[in-house]
Amino acid sequence: MTYRATLVALSSVQLAAQLAGHVVAVRRRRHFDVPFMAGSPEHIVRDWLWFGTAYSAPPYLLGPQIWAIARLLRGPDDRACRVLRRLGTGLTLGYPSERWNRVRLRPGRFDPIETPIVVAGWSGAVAMALLARQCRGADQAGSGTPPGSPPGSSGVDSIGGGGSGSAASGSSSAASSGTGRSGSISGSGSGSGATMP
Repeated sequence: MTYRATLVALSSVQLAAQLAGHVVAVRRRRHFDVPFMAGSPEHIVRDWLWFGTAYSAPPYLLGPQIWAIARLLRGPDDRACRVLRRLGTGLTLGYPSERWNRVRLRPGRFDPIETPIVVAGWSGAVAMALLARQCRGADQAGSGTPPGSPPGSSGVDSIGGGGSGSAASGSSSAASSGTGRSGSISGSGSGSGATMP
């Protein structure tokens, strides 16, 4: 499995954990509850639009994650990697801040549905953040660019690029004073091997 495919797979698992967590949170009324702020079971759907639930992020964070995964399925994409890196970092810090996540990870508070969702979501967020940080270097390594080549170079030299062309400008060259095509040709062949007889 390639590096990009691994990132897509882990990000998809993390997204699936959040979607499953959203369904469970709505059914069991697991509202968001973070330090200095908390929702209410009666308004869990409304609160989800702005703050998320105990087990899922709000839709304005889920949307960019879906977009980034779709972009990486097409090919390497630096912007998609940056989005996943930032989302993964934020979710890595967000999971332990939620009271219900901490509850379900404590000994003796295991739940056969909620605990696996929390574990999959949190571990997926950590993996997503770490993998996305190395995304740019991994894409360049697999792009076929020769080692040591400057960014953006294809590794193929342009044909006839060795000529300086200083005598071909026609400004002060004696060979180009006659305004003929032969003047520009004879002045530009400074060792490029493209001069015709």
